[in-house]
Amino acid sequence: MEVKDLLTVGEAARKLKIKERAVRHLIRSNKLPARKVGPAYVVTRQDLEGLRSNGSQHQDLQEELRELYEQCRGENWDGYGARAVSDRSYREALRFCDLLPACLPTPEVGADPDGDIALEWNTDPKHVFSVSVSPSQHLSYAGLFGQNRVHGVEQFGTGFPQAILDNLSRLFDMDDA
Repeated sequence: MEVKDLLTVGEAARKLKIKERAVRHLIRSNKLPARKVGPAYVVTRQDLEGLRSNGSQHQDLQEELRELYEQCRGENWDGYGARAVSDRSYREALRFCDLLPACLPTPEVGADPDGDIALEWNTDPKHVFSVSVSPSQHLSYAGLFGQNRVHGVEQFGTGFPQAILDNLSRLFDMDDA
């Protein structure tokens, strides 16, 4: 491997159009392989391009969603009267995940008692963002960013909703996904 094939964290951040903190998060979460060179980390151009263009970046997420759907598609799946996760909620969650920018970490998945599918990202207990995907193509979201809070509902059309991207950008200090 030649030196010209290596990028610093700062160079990788500029190429991905995100902040260095977000690149370090990708490295810590094993989404972007890195090598330690002296006191700094470097990534290869090949790994960075793979991250940018990898359509299966969230392939594990699709498998987690399938398992969740299998576990929660019956009424009362939690033993407390929870509504079943519908086939439509599952399909909408898959569609949402297909549109997730590859540079974002994979969220944790869960089912809400009302039958929606929940996706959650967090960097620490005071920095959390979640989205609930409903069968009616509505995305309910809530975020905690230190002392600041946000919540809302977006219609889920053909593209990734800007309000949700903006809030994920707040969480991961991204310039542009």
